[in-house]
Amino acid sequence: MAPPTRFPRFEQYVSRLPKGLDSYPEYRCRASVYRIFTDKMDLASFPFEDVPVQIRTLLKSPFLHDSWLAEPPAVATILAAADFLGLDDAAARRWVDETNARLVGGRMYRTMMSLATPSILVALASRQWGVFHRGTKINVQRGKPTMIRIDFPPFLYDELLAEATAAGIRHALTLSRAKDPTVEIEEHAPTHTIYRVAWT
Repeated sequence: MAPPTRFPRFEQYVSRLPKGLDSYPEYRCRASVYRIFTDKMDLASFPFEDVPVQIRTLLKSPFLHDSWLAEPPAVATILAAADFLGLDDAAARRWVDETNARLVGGRMYRTMMSLATPSILVALASRQWGVFHRGTKINVQRGKPTMIRIDFPPFLYDELLAEATAAGIRHALTLSRAKDPTVEIEEHAPTHTIYRVAWT
């Protein structure tokens, strides 16, 4: 029997990608999306020797928040951070929720979101997504409820990243003065996630 690993989420994620961390180099995200998960972490005891060089580089390098990073290593770093913190599933969901609140609540993003009504924010979702991501696609079907679908290459986003995106959408709606916003994952598959979005 193989010994337990310290990085179960990270290793499962990388094992699903067709070329590991070198997969999908054309899919990119803003450094701010990843850094918000790691900038408050105490990395003094992080076992850097147990992770690939791409993860060590992301954790040790002071990337500017508006620079673009290859998305698979960025996602993998978030998952490695969750593993390092020893978070179970419930704690990981709370962590991504709290972290997305900090991301969306930052000065630049808070101003951007607060200038829009919930309906306008949803209508401009594709444009707003493009501020943070390159390559992945978002489609919005407005209504009651509104359905948001994000398409991506196989296994680029795992379940925890789908939860993180749901939290980000909900916090953005809150900043746009939506009342009682809810964002539920209707379907999560290897190549897409569908969200059911509603507010009063």
